[in-house]
Amino acid sequence: MTTVFRCSAAVVLAGTVLCLLARGTAAQGAGQQSWWLSPAVQTTIALTPPQAARIDAIYRESLPERRRLRQQTTMLRRRLARLFANGPMSDADAVPLIDRLCTAEKQRKVARTMMLVRMNWVLTPAQRLQLADLSLRLPGSAEHSADPATAFFLP
Repeated sequence: MTTVFRCSAAVVLAGTVLCLLARGTAAQGAGQQSWWLSPAVQTTIALTPPQAARIDAIYRESLPERRRLRQQTTMLRRRLARLFANGPMSDADAVPLIDRLCTAEKQRKVARTMMLVRMNWVLTPAQRLQLADLSLRLPGSAEHSADPATAFFLP
């Protein structure tokens, strides 16, 4: 392997890890109330108590798996960060770990998106549009989607 190729691979690898770490930290929200429990949202989209209860059940049912996947990705990110901190690493050390991290991230995104899909099934078409419209008016919602029909439900 040439020196240039090794340097390029290291730069790409470092960039990938930094992106993954930044995205993981930005996604962590603290102290946010569940939208389906918010009286304002319930009133705005005419969410019924049985709908709110079903959405809450969907959230709670998916929580253990989503937490497990979050812990797994956190652990893998830390391992990768330690590899970087220890200096140059071989592809044989880095690639399997990066592969596992990417797989865990994918599983985490799929689990979250499936939770949102199931929540979406509970709502009527009119409620979905109202919720999407409401979510577009929230701070930071422009980064989610330009399509109001899917804005709230994108991972």
